[in-house]
Amino acid sequence: MKDQGESLRLQNRRIRALIEAHGRRVQDFWPQAQESPTLENARLHDLLAWVRAYAATPDRKQLEQQGFRYPPVDDGFDADSDWLQFERWMAGQPLLWDYVASFGPMVPDETLDDATVVQELERVTQLLATRGVVVEADEDSSARVTYRCLKQAVEQEPFEFMPEGTFLHVIAYPYTEEDLPWFADEECG
Repeated sequence: MKDQGESLRLQNRRIRALIEAHGRRVQDFWPQAQESPTLENARLHDLLAWVRAYAATPDRKQLEQQGFRYPPVDDGFDADSDWLQFERWMAGQPLLWDYVASFGPMVPDETLDDATVVQELERVTQLLATRGVVVEADEDSSARVTYRCLKQAVEQEPFEFMPEGTFLHVIAYPYTEEDLPWFADEECG
């Protein structure tokens, strides 16, 4: 006889297979593995219910009337962001976008003169704004330091797609973890 943990893991694999049967990957939607097979089982059951409901009625208003109000998204910003992530996932679209892949790499600031750094900072800020990303800058930092910090921030991790009218903020100023948001040096956070 199998123990309960092994039985749950087997059931979780079966539920995953049902969810992933149409080319969707649970890993794309929930990148962190569950520590507990019991918790994973509950979450997979919830996601399967959402997948089936959305496949039958791909309309947010109708689904909300049926009780499907908040998609089971990890670390969602708000209901609109959660819905956008869920609908993109159901459509097989990416949930994240990468600055470098979308717009190309930022030029290293040490190769630019001061005037060009200001121009590039403005250009990159405008490009990010087209995707709902707002640049948080410190008015006491030079354009070069802000540009350097922004370059580091946008090249580190991809961004979530944001619904219209929703914004994601990226920090483009130096700080230390112990003294947020005040800083003592010019190392980017």
